Amino acid sequence: MKLPKTTKRFCPYCKKKTDQKIKLVSTGVKRGTLTRGSIARAKTRGRGIGIGNKGKWGSKPPVSKFKRKTKQTRKQT
Repeated sequence: MKLPKTTKRFCPYCKKKTDQKIKLVSTGVKRGTLTRGSIARAKTRGRGIGIGNKGKWGSKPPVSKFKRKTKQTRKQT
């Protein structure tokens, strides 16, 4: 968005319209509050509350045997 560098705006101190500089300020990047891994969504579901390290919302189950790497060599009978 292009704006002029200065405009005539009302000054509450001298109560006149004076030339004032305009600066564009970004609204800032907001975190997605409704995304799947968002903090706000997790809080509403009761995750990650309490005291201590909840490393991404608490303990996870152990790695199942299907998620492990397959054996490179197997024992021949």
